[in-house]
Amino acid sequence: MGERDIRDGLRNARVAMEAELSRRAAIATFPGAAAATALMWPYVDHLWAIGWVVLMWAISAIRIPVALLALRAAEADAVTEAQRTMVAGGIAVASFGWGLGVAAGLGLGTAGATTIAVVVLLAISSVGIAYVMDRAMLVAFMVPLAIPPIVFLLARHEGQDLTMAACYVVYLVIFGSFASRHHRWIADMLRLNIENRQLLERQARDAGRIRALVDELTVTNTRLERSLHDAQAANDAKSRFLAQVSHELRTPLNAILGYSEIIRDQMFGSDAATFRRYSEQAGYIHQSGQMLKALIEDLLDVARIESGRTEVEIGRVDVSRAIEGALTAIRPQAAAKRQSLRVDLPPDLPAVAADHRALGQILNNLLGNAVKFTPEDGHITIAAHRTSGPGRQMVAITVTDDGIGIPPEAIDRVFEPFERGGNVIRRSIEGTGLGLAISRRLAEAMEGSVTIERQRRIGTAITLRLPVA
Repeated sequence: MGERDIRDGLRNARVAMEAELSRRAAIATFPGAAAATALMWPYVDHLWAIGWVVLMWAISAIRIPVALLALRAAEADAVTEAQRTMVAGGIAVASFGWGLGVAAGLGLGTAGATTIAVVVLLAISSVGIAYVMDRAMLVAFMVPLAIPPIVFLLARHEGQDLTMAACYVVYLVIFGSFASRHHRWIADMLRLNIENRQLLERQARDAGRIRALVDELTVTNTRLERSLHDAQAANDAKSRFLAQVSHELRTPLNAILGYSEIIRDQMFGSDAATFRRYSEQAGYIHQSGQMLKALIEDLLDVARIESGRTEVEIGRVDVSRAIEGALTAIRPQAAAKRQSLRVDLPPDLPAVAADHRALGQILNNLLGNAVKFTPEDGHITIAAHRTSGPGRQMVAITVTDDGIGIPPEAIDRVFEPFERGGNVIRRSIEGTGLGLAISRRLAEAMEGSVTIERQRRIGTAITLRLPVA
């Protein structure tokens, strides 16, 4: 804050002190004026005495609310020049009233009345000199008080009266100079108080800003730590991904290289029986090539999905036909393991809004996993029904098996690339660990979802939800 703010603060403080003094003086005027009237009652005209005391009370009745308004304004640091003038005006009018009373007492000419008048004049003057903090206010207090008695004393042209007037003026000059220094000291104290308060407020604001900066730095550090953790996790995931990819690629490549080398070098001879054996090994090469092709296609799907380049063409897809197409592809594998395939589809099953190719890929992945992780003579069921989703109708397609299942703590992980679930048996079964990751991301691209039932004692139940077309 600048010098202007300090000046405004000093003015508010001074007006507050003067207003409080004016209020107290106004309250004290009621008994004070009554007591002065009682003392002067035997010596003055009764009608004049009553008129004077009523005038003083009326002035006091006006000064009190004026002082209270100024005090409230000072508390809000909003004192106006008009309020300051009104407080000073009230002090001046009241002082002039007391000056008239003193002059009336001096005019009685008796020793007792003169003594009372002088005591009252000096007492009121001393109070003003001691407590009025502003020079303008002091002038407004002392001049109206002094004018009536001085004018009266000078008008009588008597030596004693002139001496009394001169002594009073000297008294005002001497004690006024003391008061001026006292007031400057009080003003300096007020200034220091205001500056200290402003300094404390500035320190509080600075402390608040520092706390805000510390909080911001804490949040930033937390974000950086989280980003570092995410980066480390991503780096670890990349390392695991590359290790898994290299392993998955190496397995079929080793088979291709090994069997092709046997055939090339005719290691088992060249008779007809051996050629049948070579033909069987060529079949292994073809099978390994198919595995390699499927792995590469899955990797490309994951790469497209992770980069946000998944392209799906949403249209109206018949769920029953899509399921039948997936079952046709998976039945030979299920038959080889003597597994039963059960289908439970209602006749009024609605079509879904989906991409035909993506839906077929998801169903192939879910049914393929069910066949893969269900032992021989196991049971697999695919069912569908209409259900309510968030703000729209959905079709839920559930594939259930009685296979080895997924531990509850591993359910969230199996949707990550190359995650095979939490038990040793699942990890020992051939597969890339990409099917569920691809399926969930394709479902989300079609505004659907893939979830796994957590509280299941036997086997696995995976549900695909897609919006109704």
